[in-house]
Amino acid sequence: PPNLAKITSPVNNSLVGAMVKIVVEAQDQLSGIGRVDFFADGSFIGSDDSNTFEFVWDASEVEAGIHKLFAKAFDLAGNNLQSETIMVNVDNIIPTMDSAITTSKTTINVTFSQDLGPSTLNISDFNVSGFTIVSGIVSGKVVILTVSEMPTDATPDIKYTQGTLADLVDNLVPSGMVKAKDGVPPEMILAVTVNVFRIDVFFGEDLDLATVSKTDFIVMNGNLPLGIASIEKNNNRVTLNIA
Repeated sequence: PPNLAKITSPVNNSLVGAMVKIVVEAQDQLSGIGRVDFFADGSFIGSDDSNTFEFVWDASEVEAGIHKLFAKAFDLAGNNLQSETIMVNVDNIIPTMDSAITTSKTTINVTFSQDLGPSTLNISDFNVSGFTIVSGIVSGKVVILTVSEMPTDATPDIKYTQGTLADLVDNLVPSGMVKAKDGVPPEMILAVTVNVFRIDVFFGEDLDLATVSKTDFIVMNGNLPLGIASIEKNNNRVTLNIA
């Protein structure tokens, strides 16, 4: 029979993803190795009669958790030797793109369901509607995209086309699309003195008028603060009535 049959990858007690590449080292000093059969939890899953003795086990449909793997090497005379059984912890939960939010006029944080492999990011797999992606990095569950300048109220669609992006056990992220939420505060862009009792303040986008209060503003005349008697609100304009 063969004198060696050993699973060299994955290693015992390792964490694996939904697609598990099993590699076996097999030797027979007399007739040579004819094939290697692969088994998961005692069931035959595949065979390889090449010199590589490899098989990719599709573990996407099995229950996540601990599973047993072993192999049998067959020599050309039909004799076989079974390898030692190894244990693997299958993580076959597929990561998904869950949400996105603008964090500045040039950055968007895209959040996924699981931590991602930093080296798996390819920004060409992403599209931000209306804007150009300049660069991107992975930070845990978040892909931070740097894009061309957006208005502060931008809520672009973020589209991902399945490519190389994967979690820490190489489960690929499927294609998906989310709409980014507006996470950038509005900018005050202009203030116009209409008369000595009125100043109109303009913002770069319409405001949630319920959140605007006269205590949000300070009007200075040199070093002296001026009192604000009341304010009027209309879309992106706030009128300050000076006391």
